[in-house]
Amino acid sequence: MAARYIFRLDDIAPNMHWDNYLRVRDLFDANGIRPLLGVIPDNQDPELLKFPAAESDFWDMIRGTRQKGWEVAQHGFQHQYVNQEAGLLGIARGSEFAGLPYEEQYEKLQTGRQVLQQHGIETDVFMAPSHSFDENTLRALQELGFSRVTDGFALYPYMYEEPLFVPQILATHWPMPLGVHTCCMHLNGFGEKEYQQLERFVKRYARQAIPFSDAHKYVARRWGNREFGMVIKTALEFIRKIKHALRQTSISRQPESRNEESGNAEPLLEARCSHETISHPS
Repeated sequence: MAARYIFRLDDIAPNMHWDNYLRVRDLFDANGIRPLLGVIPDNQDPELLKFPAAESDFWDMIRGTRQKGWEVAQHGFQHQYVNQEAGLLGIARGSEFAGLPYEEQYEKLQTGRQVLQQHGIETDVFMAPSHSFDENTLRALQELGFSRVTDGFALYPYMYEEPLFVPQILATHWPMPLGVHTCCMHLNGFGEKEYQQLERFVKRYARQAIPFSDAHKYVARRWGNREFGMVIKTALEFIRKIKHALRQTSISRQPESRNEESGNAEPLLEARCSHETISHPS
């Protein structure tokens, strides 16, 4: 069986890059793509709040996308990182949930769900900011009725205790020979290059795209599914470490030449601060 692709859009909130969103929306509609929207119930992320607010009613727009088959996941609660926990997946340091007591996580998830329900949106899909969650998160999700999670390392969807995990291995869209793969996109950071790459991929692989709701049809319980995913995770971690080391080397060398020319140590401080800021992939 050829690979299947699920498209997911992260950080959907009243404040975001609306030109990018509308452009990708039109691309998806023209090619029959029904993506999964990661909607932040009560966005308080200061970086995301820098983007312009929606010109029309945001929640009415979200309800409209559902009428044409698009799906919604609860993307955390307020998208605010409270610690540097990487959670069960160990992808990125920084979490809204992992490491917190069960009761606090439950309250956050419940309040977020109530916000969505107040706007007429029901969902049992969870999307963790920065892919960071722990056993307490999963316990709270189960208690609240969430049955699907868009995350994990595997070739095909799998069950981990109660929730169905639909894997999201790569941070973007890449052709794969087999499996079910989630193409994760952050439209706030899209430039023309990223859009053109997405457009080419969509036009070529639209026939292999499936909605998130069909993921359960591809659940694999056989040995090798999650093991293969862990091999990919290990490889990606190794690549990240190499890239991190190369960036550190570049940063340590670049300011030296600048300081020799300007006699100013400020660029070194700026470079270190910008590099050491926690990067949140979702």
